[in-house]
Amino acid sequence: MKKILSMIVAIAISGAVFANNSARVSGTDAIVTNNGANVKLYYKSQTTSKVVVSIYNESHKLVFSETVHQENGFARPYNFSNLEEGTYTIDVNDGGAHYAKQVTYKKEKREKSEMHARLTQVVGETGKYILSIPKSAYKTVTVKIYNESNRLTYSAEEQLDGDFAKVYNIGRFGSKVSFEVQDAKGNVITVLN
Repeated sequence: MKKILSMIVAIAISGAVFANNSARVSGTDAIVTNNGANVKLYYKSQTTSKVVVSIYNESHKLVFSETVHQENGFARPYNFSNLEEGTYTIDVNDGGAHYAKQVTYKKEKREKSEMHARLTQVVGETGKYILSIPKSAYKTVTVKIYNESNRLTYSAEEQLDGDFAKVYNIGRFGSKVSFEVQDAKGNVITVLN
């Protein structure tokens, strides 16, 4: 029963990989999937071998290379977020088979947040702060408070109806905390006390 379940899971995963912007070249068992800045390489072989993975930019300049010693295969993620936009070639060479796949990388464009937030200590009150957010186009924001060890100590979704202001008693979180306010588009403002 376990073998049948394992085979069904393997077939389902293989189908999902092929359906998700993937490419496969006959004669090799190398698959590349591209999801924004995250590129994954899946490699399968019947023998143990040393596989060289190289990534080249549009000018055919080597931007990354690694040698993977593998038995039967591997899966490797590559993060393109620190690279310039453009077309890159992922080259896989195991000494016998050779595979090259081009992927196009475009950086995600985030709109600049028009939201502003301000943190003010309540006069005469230790550990109490007012978080104020002037009227914005967003109806909700997520407020997170991190303690001095950068651990999340509070998280809540706040409803905005015009100007927003709320008193937070952060004395129990420590003397140094940071507030993080995130709008509906994922833009984040960090406010320190």
